[in-house]
Amino acid sequence: MKKLNKRKIRWIIKEIDKRNIGVYTISKLQNITQQHARYVHRKYKNVKDPVLLKPGRKPKPISSEDRELIINMYKEYLVGATMVEMILDEKGMHVSHNRIHDILSTLKGGVSSKG
Repeated sequence: MKKLNKRKIRWIIKEIDKRNIGVYTISKLQNITQQHARYVHRKYKNVKDPVLLKPGRKPKPISSEDRELIINMYKEYLVGATMVEMILDEKGMHVSHNRIHDILSTLKGGVSSKG
C-alpha cells in the first residue's frame, strides 16, 4: 500500500465526485484498494485541507531509571548495545538493543571506551 499525500487525496475526491472514471480505475492508478479509495473519499470529501498524521507507532519514553541502568552497565562492561542487551536479559530485564543504542548515542560527546 502506498502513502497518500494531500495532493493525491484531493485528486481522489475530485475524480470520485466527477464520476468520469470508476473507483476501480482510481484505486489502480493510486496503487490502493477500492475500499481504501472509498474510505478516503468519505473521510475527506468536506475537508478543504486534509490533515495527515505522522505514520507509525509513537515512541515509548525511556525512564530515567532505565537510562541510568544502561549507562552504568555500559561503563562497567565497556561493550556495545547488543552485549548490554544480553547482560540485561540474563539479569531478568529486557531492553531492545536499538533503544540501548539510542541511549548511548545521546550522551554528550558519545561514550568512548578509551580512557
